Amino acid sequence: MKNLLTLATAVILVAAFLSCERIEKVTETEYVHDIKYIENPPDTIFKLDTLYRADTVIIRDTVEGGGIDTVIITNIIRDTVRIHDTVTITNIIHDTITVTRTIHDTVTVIDTVETESCPPYAHFAFVALQYHADAEVIAFINSEFGYEDGWVYYLSIMMSEMSNPSTGVYDFYGYIDYWAPDWSGYYPIEYYFRVSYLGGDVSDPDNWQLSDPPSNAKNQPGLHLVTRTAAGENKD
Repeated sequence: MKNLLTLATAVILVAAFLSCERIEKVTETEYVHDIKYIENPPDTIFKLDTLYRADTVIIRDTVEGGGIDTVIITNIIRDTVRIHDTVTITNIIHDTITVTRTIHDTVTVIDTVETESCPPYAHFAFVALQYHADAEVIAFINSEFGYEDGWVYYLSIMMSEMSNPSTGVYDFYGYIDYWAPDWSGYYPIEYYFRVSYLGGDVSDPDNWQLSDPPSNAKNQPGLHLVTRTAAGENKD
C-alpha cells in the first residue's frame, strides 16, 4: 500500500509540471457493518465488524503532442474483525442437607434373680393357722349358735403355746375371742391344732396344712367353748 501511495504521489507531481489541463476526481467509500448476537445461557457474544474502504483516484493529464495520460489509482481496504466471546456463568449453590437417622436399638436386659427360700419358721405357721382356722371357727359357731358370720380374734403367738415336733410341723394351743356380727354375743373358744409345711413358698398359707395333733392329757384337739364365770376364772 505504501508503494502505491508513493507511486501515486510521484505521478501527480510529474503531471503537475507537464500537463496543461488537469482533472482530479476522488471517490471515498466507507461502510461499517456491525453484527452483535448474544445468546444466554450460556452467554456467547458474537461481534462481527467489517470495514470497507475504497479510495479511487483518477488523474487525467494532457501533455504536449496531444496525448492524454490517465492514471487510475484504486485503494480498497477491507478489514474484517471477528470477536467471539463466550461468557460462562457458573452458579455455585451450597445446600445444607441435614440427614437425621433414627436408630432403634433393642436392648435386652436380663436380670438374674436369685430367690432364697426361707425355712418354715413359726410365724409363717401361725399365719397359716389363722387362715385355715377361720372357716373351722365359723362352722363351729354356726353349729352351736346359728351364726354364719362374726368377728374372730386370735391371741398373739407370744400368748399361745407352741411345740415343734419336727421340721415344718407346729402344734399350737391358744384362745379365740368370737363376737357375733352385731356384737350382741361373745364366746371364748380354745383351740388345739397342728400346722404342717407342704413345700413351696413358706409365706403362702396354701402351702400349709391344718390338722388335729395327737391328743394328750392337757389339751384336746379341735375347738372347745370356754365358760368364764368371773374374771380370771374359767368354767368348762
